[in-house]
Amino acid sequence: MPKYREISVDREATLQSIAFLTQYMEDLKAGRPVENIHPDNDPWFLVPENIAIMIESDKSLLNGKVIGQVIRRVSDLWE
Repeated sequence: MPKYREISVDREATLQSIAFLTQYMEDLKAGRPVENIHPDNDPWFLVPENIAIMIESDKSLLNGKVIGQVIRRVSDLWE
C-alpha cells in the first residue's frame, strides 16, 4: 500500500511566484521584450496561455493540502 504525506507549501514564495508569472504573462501579451524564464530557452515558456497554466497550478497549491507519495525505491511506484 503506498504511503502518502502532506507536503508543506511556502505560501509567501508561492504568492511571489504568482505575482512574477502574472507580470511576465502580461508583458508577453503586450509584446514587451522579455527574457525567457526557462534556462534552456524552451519556447513553451513564451506562450501566455502556458504561463496561465503555471499560474493556476501555483494558485491550486494555496487552495488546499498538497499530498505526495512517499517513495523509497523506484519499485514502490508499481506496488
